[in-house]
Amino acid sequence: MALIHCSFGSDSLGMTTDIHVILPEVDVKEGEKDIRFPTLYLLHGASDNYSNWIRFTSVERYAAQHGIAVVMPEAGLSFYNNMPMGYNCYDYVAKELLAFTRAMFPLSDKREETFIAGLSMGGYGTMRIALNNPEVFSAAGTFSGAVDLTSMSSTSVGFMDEAQTQFMMERAFGVKDSGSLKGTDADPIHLLEGFRECRECMPRLYQSCGAEDFLYAQNQAFKTAAEKAGLPVHYEEWKGDHNWPFWDVSIQRFFDWLKSEEGIDDGMDSM
Repeated sequence: MALIHCSFGSDSLGMTTDIHVILPEVDVKEGEKDIRFPTLYLLHGASDNYSNWIRFTSVERYAAQHGIAVVMPEAGLSFYNNMPMGYNCYDYVAKELLAFTRAMFPLSDKREETFIAGLSMGGYGTMRIALNNPEVFSAAGTFSGAVDLTSMSSTSVGFMDEAQTQFMMERAFGVKDSGSLKGTDADPIHLLEGFRECRECMPRLYQSCGAEDFLYAQNQAFKTAAEKAGLPVHYEEWKGDHNWPFWDVSIQRFFDWLKSEEGIDDGMDSM
C-alpha cells in the first residue's frame, strides 16, 4: 500500500486542510494504469484528528488485504456539521472531499464501490452523511457511534462533564439542548424512518459497540429503531470499551463484512 499525506485548500472550509490517503499498489508492468479503487472514507472521533486511524490501528494492513483505498479527513470537533460559527464540515466531507479525492487519486466514483465509516463522533457523521446521501454510499459503518445525538446535552459523555457536553453541542450545532435536533436531518434515528418504504434505497449498515462503552445506550437506541422500522443493520457487540483496541477490531471486521455474504445479505446479527 502507498500512504499519502496531502494538504490542500478547501473551498467549503475556507482554509488549508489535511488528509491521509491509503492506496493499493498496482503493477504498472501489467498495464494496470486506469484502475479505480473501491474507497472507504474513514472519519475520526471527537478527541482525535485525521492521523489517529493510521497511528493507533492496522487499517493500512486491513485495507491491503481487501484492495480498498482509504481516505481519512480532518474535521476537528465539528460533529461533521456545518457549524453556525465555524467550518462547513458537512459540506466538506459529504461533497467536496469526494470530488477532490476522485480528481486527484485513482478512486472509483461508483456507488457500489464507495463506503464510509467512523468511530464515536465519526460514527455519528457516518450515519448522517450516508443516510442523507444514499445515492453516493453503498455501505456505512459506525463503531461506538454517537448515533442518538438527541440525548447528548443532558448527560456527561465520556471525558466531558454535562457542562462541557452542552458547550460542545452549542458550538457544533448552535443549540443548547441537543433534543431539539430530534426529527431533523441531523438525527440519524429519524433518518432511518425515511427508508421504511424503500429498504433497497438504503446503504448497507454495519454497527459495533463495546458492552462497556459509555455510548452503549445510544447504540441500542439506534439498533432498536432500525429493528422497529424493519430495516437491516448488521449489529455486533463484544466485551470492550470506548478505545482503540476495540476500534482496531471493528475496522478489521468492517472490511471483512464488506466482502462477506453477511455484508451482502440483509440479516440482523449479534455476537
